Amino acid sequence: SYKGRLSAHYGILSHEVHNPDMVRLHETLENERKDRYGNRYIVEHNFHVQDVKHDHIVNSRRLNRIAPERFEEPKRRGFDIIDNRTHGRLPTEKQLHEDMT
Repeated sequence: SYKGRLSAHYGILSHEVHNPDMVRLHETLENERKDRYGNRYIVEHNFHVQDVKHDHIVNSRRLNRIAPERFEEPKRRGFDIIDNRTHGRLPTEKQLHEDMT
């Protein structure tokens, strides 16, 4: 940490530098502070990317838990056993959705 104000080391109106070492120190510390703040957003972005990747892995594992044999029987049968409607695209027919497996 540093103490003092920047205007004590140079003239505000004339921009004449009285103490170049202290002005250089203030600029160096300011640049380091900006780098620290910039690093914060990089770290937050990396956390977000990891979170999205984790969600994708969890969803793909959920889909892979469903056995594809579960969808073969209704396709083979050709109609729904609950309401006895055939599979098709007409308004009176029941639409058979593609399985996700």
